Amino acid sequence: MFSTNAIDPTIEATKREGLKRFRASRNQSKADESLKDLAGAAQGEENLMPFIFEAVKNRATQGEISDTLRKVFGQFKENVVV
Repeated sequence: MFSTNAIDPTIEATKREGLKRFRASRNQSKADESLKDLAGAAQGEENLMPFIFEAVKNRATQGEISDTLRKVFGQFKENVVV
């Protein structure tokens, strides 16, 4: 039995293979361009939802979209006070 933090290796392998097939089936240049457009919009004051929607339409993954936004905005780290 796996602990609550462990991922079954067979499930992980299946998910990785599915992601690989998903990426192989898309137009990579369109996905890249939509992520580039999202990054540009994030640097300004535009509504990001249309850019996120376009990235999803062009089959960018949630991780790629999140990474793009993290590159622009950074990642919040809570200041822990004890």
